[in-house]
Amino acid sequence: MRYDVSTPISYGNEQTFWQRLGKAFKNEQTGVITVHLNALPICDRDGKVRIMLFEEKPEDRKPSGNSRPSGTPQWREELDDEIPF
Repeated sequence: MRYDVSTPISYGNEQTFWQRLGKAFKNEQTGVITVHLNALPICDRDGKVRIMLFEEKPEDRKPSGNSRPSGTPQWREELDDEIPF
């Protein structure tokens, strides 16, 4: 089972935005959930840090269609190697 890891960010009194922090994976044999964070949550007004796990939606698993090798920064493709001076 795969999960999206998110944290609630409150704006005003009634608006909440869910910031995605990473992914979580459940080991079906042991029941252990492993969390991989790409960002760290910050505490709310009460000083509490909350992360929530939501079941991953099927459309979240589609390939991105990116032709760059994994880990290659986008800006690298835009660089011109010739130095003008």
